[in-house]
Amino acid sequence: MKIRHDAIFVSSVLFTVAFVCMIPSIWSMVLAGRDKTVLAEIGPGWSDYLRLLGVFGATSLAVIFVVLIVIWMGYVKRIRWTWFVMFIIVWVWAFPYLILPNLRLLRMWDLADFARWLNPAEWYAKETSIVARSIVEQALIFSLMLIALIVPIKSFFRRENRSQANHT
Repeated sequence: MKIRHDAIFVSSVLFTVAFVCMIPSIWSMVLAGRDKTVLAEIGPGWSDYLRLLGVFGATSLAVIFVVLIVIWMGYVKRIRWTWFVMFIIVWVWAFPYLILPNLRLLRMWDLADFARWLNPAEWYAKETSIVARSIVEQALIFSLMLIALIVPIKSFFRRENRSQANHT
């Protein structure tokens, strides 16, 4: 088995890591929407919300599995439309899911909080909230996706790729 170290392979691995890192949190949404004991205890308004969250989680899992298929069946073969699919997934699905909800929360904290969040030793301190850790993790996952999207641009859009494809 030959391992390639080109931009598209690196991008594919980065995309895979980013999307696979999202699976545990999305799976917990699916489970929350299906937990009958929790749904019965919290009341009708919240139970509808949790059911909707479960449906969103199941849909998100389907999106992730489709994306992984696109990456490893077409993206690694330099099929140009797969780059556009990944562009749309990153900006239309991942950005609203990972970044937009956090922008509202970020206005509540100051610069000292951000500096504390970036220090890994502080991640396990009681003062550092789960929300802060979640925001940093989601920003890192989205950053991985952006890097994976930018790295192979030359490989997908160089003129010589089209001329080589026409000769074969």
